[in-house]
Amino acid sequence: HEACGPQCCTGWCHPRQLYGADEQQQFDHRVAFFEALRSLLLLELPFLCWRFWFEHAGLNAFSFAWVLMLKNVVWGLIDAMTILGFGSTAGTCLGHVPAQFLDRTVNGTSLSGMMLMGEGGVVLIGHQLLQKAVHARIQKKTEVMQSQRAWLLVERSKALHEGDQAAIELYDKNAKELQQLIDDELNKKSMRVM
Repeated sequence: HEACGPQCCTGWCHPRQLYGADEQQQFDHRVAFFEALRSLLLLELPFLCWRFWFEHAGLNAFSFAWVLMLKNVVWGLIDAMTILGFGSTAGTCLGHVPAQFLDRTVNGTSLSGMMLMGEGGVVLIGHQLLQKAVHARIQKKTEVMQSQRAWLLVERSKALHEGDQAAIELYDKNAKELQQLIDDELNKKSMRVM
């Protein structure tokens, strides 16, 4: 979808998701909708309010309560978007899918599982989120370069068919340079962000 095109914001506030033609999909959407409603109203929102009410006076930069409140805010946002999508997380906003993005970002970090205490927990969560963001950026850049390399190889095969030796050498040179850049990016991905 285009960021500001006719389909830039779709998939929100349409209860038809709960009454689809496919019974399995209908069931899945209903379960996701009611689970998100339960989670938001009985878990995330009450615990966020509870934590803020009792912790706001003693909050500092490294309070563990921030970690817990951040968890409640993030999962509450995911729940709210699932509710607005009537059980679907595929709603788009400005050409992006925010619920799926948040879910992918949080899964695999301390916000989705075991929580660590104190300053170490705050630093670890920040590090994990940064690591995921860097890896996602490298992955996207690598995919673009792989598409460019595939185009070069297609053009090379056309030049080979036409017998244009100068074009073949140029495509080979560019494909080799692009493969080196791809390898460099993949090596960056294997390094840890400190």
